[in-house]
Amino acid sequence: MRIVLETCLTIKPPVLTCCNCRHLLDRRNYRYGTFHPKMKTWFREEKIILHANIFYGLEKAPRRLLMVLALLLTSFAVFAEEPISNGVWPRIQDTLSQTWQSTDYELYIPINTWHNRSAYSSEEIDDYNEHPWGLGVGKYRFDEDGDWNALYVMAFQDSNNHLQPVAGYGFQKIWRPADDLRLGAGYAVGLTARQGMYYLPIPGIFPLFSVEYKALAVQSTYIPGGNGYGNILFTWLRWQM
Repeated sequence: MRIVLETCLTIKPPVLTCCNCRHLLDRRNYRYGTFHPKMKTWFREEKIILHANIFYGLEKAPRRLLMVLALLLTSFAVFAEEPISNGVWPRIQDTLSQTWQSTDYELYIPINTWHNRSAYSSEEIDDYNEHPWGLGVGKYRFDEDGDWNALYVMAFQDSNNHLQPVAGYGFQKIWRPADDLRLGAGYAVGLTARQGMYYLPIPGIFPLFSVEYKALAVQSTYIPGGNGYGNILFTWLRWQM
C-alpha cells in the first residue's frame, strides 16, 4: 500500500490519502502520528510509505494467530501420547508430557511493560503502552526436585496497543527461604507473533524471575535489545488455582 502526501492550500496541515483504498487519513492527533480508518491503527510520519503486503497481512492476522496456537497445542497433545525412550530428546518429551497431563492450572494477568529509559527517548516512552490488558492460562507442576514446570498460553496488548499472543514452556529452579515464600529463576521457550511482523510465528527464549507467596506470584521476563528496540521488562501476576 502506498500513501501519497497531497498539498492542500485551504487545509492545514496537508491531507494524506491512501492510494490503495482512497481513505482520507486523520492527522489531527500529532502525538500518535497518522490514523488510517480502515487499518484502524496509528503510524508515525516516518512510516508513511508502506507496502501492500503489510495491509493484506494484517487482514489475515486473526486466522493466522488461531492456526499458530492450534498447531502448538496439538503438538503438546501429541507429545503426551508418544512412548518415552532413553536420551536427551526423550527426556524433553517426558517433561512436556508430564506437564501436559498435570491437572493443576494457573492464571496469568499482565500488569506492566517497562521500557528501559536508557534505550528510549522520552517521546517514545510517552507513546508506548506500559500497562497492558491481557489474560493467560497454563498447566503447571512441581517436579521431584520441587522446581516449577508449566505450559502456558497468554495474549496481551503490546507496546503499540496491538494484540500479541505467546505460548510455550517455562521452567524455574525454586528456592524456599520460608514455608510459604518461594524465589524462582529460569527460562521460557515458545512462540510469539506481532502486528509489526505480519503476525508470523517468532520463536524465542527468555529469562524468568519470580517472587511467590502461597498461590500468588509476581513473575517477570526481560527482553534484551538495543537503542530503540527490545530492552523491555514484562511483568505479570501468576495465580495457581
